Amino acid sequence: MTRPLPSYLNKRVLGWWSLLIPVGLASIAVVAETALRLAQPFSVGHAPTAFVPGVGLMLKPNAEIRHTNGLDFWTVSRTNRDGFLDREPARLQGRATASCHICLIGDSYIEAREVPVAQKVHVQLEELARQELPQLGVVTSAFGRGNTAQASQIAIYEKYARPLAPRIVVLFFSPNDFGGNSALTMAARQGWDPERPPFAFPQRLADGRVRLMPPSPEYHRLDRRDGFSLAPLSAGYDLKSESMLCQANSWLRRTSYFGKWLH
Repeated sequence: MTRPLPSYLNKRVLGWWSLLIPVGLASIAVVAETALRLAQPFSVGHAPTAFVPGVGLMLKPNAEIRHTNGLDFWTVSRTNRDGFLDREPARLQGRATASCHICLIGDSYIEAREVPVAQKVHVQLEELARQELPQLGVVTSAFGRGNTAQASQIAIYEKYARPLAPRIVVLFFSPNDFGGNSALTMAARQGWDPERPPFAFPQRLADGRVRLMPPSPEYHRLDRRDGFSLAPLSAGYDLKSESMLCQANSWLRRTSYFGKWLH
């Protein structure tokens, strides 16, 4: 029969384990953080915005946009003078009437932050047309803005595309646009006040007519304390604790490459 270890030895072993485990985990985190910082250009995207009256919350003109999924692409692009990830519209001046100008309007599929401008669909279309149908003189432009659908894109067309008098307008539609044309649905997805949307949305009036509800410069995100939530608060729910945890989680994702990777 083996004798049990003395009590002081048990405490000593437990003490060492309680020291080695956190040190080991911290070492793993430091190594992972260092490796990710060496392998990745950046871990957090950057897309500054500006509110355009009548249009909504657009990307800031002449701004650097960084976008990544943390896995297989890290793109750095610059918006043009109108705030779109495309070439400058000045290239179309004097050519619009003499050429076949094709304009593409859509959401994040047309905005395409994931690829550089040279790889976007409208630029590839222009290159193909130049090779296959040079006599048409095809030139293209694109006005893409993520989180918008056809109703919101009407305002984009009126302000930016229509003055260029395109010969052909291609309005891109994706399955998520069914819900994307509803202010209430998009508010539930994005977490903003449906009465103060960041883009133009259709609104049915009392007489049955439909008009575009203009975007609000008072756009802001809501949290549970503002009374807009998809799920009711459970009994004893601690808003202060949730807020601190959310802040800590947000800080970790902004500052740590490893923390971002874990998410």
